[in-house]
Amino acid sequence: MLFDLGAQVEEIYGAARMLVIYFVSSVFGFYASAVWSAAPSVGASAALMGLIGAMIALGVRHQNPVGSAIRGTYMRWAIYVILFGLLPGLRVDNAAHIGGWRPASGLPTWQVCPAWKAPGPRDSGAALPGYASC
Repeated sequence: MLFDLGAQVEEIYGAARMLVIYFVSSVFGFYASAVWSAAPSVGASAALMGLIGAMIALGVRHQNPVGSAIRGTYMRWAIYVILFGLLPGLRVDNAAHIGGWRPASGLPTWQVCPAWKAPGPRDSGAALPGYASC
């Protein structure tokens, strides 16, 4: 998951911003886990939820068809992770997932990512998220 998601976030936000989002989300996720959950917290799922949250924030920021597609795709990913964590007997730490998602989803994308608009009909490029973004 990190291979695909990390590459997409890096393309949009850049390597330095992606690493900051990754590490801050990881710290917040482990903090939330320590406060609200008795389950052991291991792995990178809090940081991955942070990357998902950053992509959701990008989709919310850009109110156009591309932004809607980005938001919809990553909202589904977030819902799948949370639902998987609710399955009985797995002892998945959803506190870490939500804790990792929260700081990234609340990012002020206008500070982190410069304004972006999808190419118009006269542009020759495709309307891809990385086309004219960060």
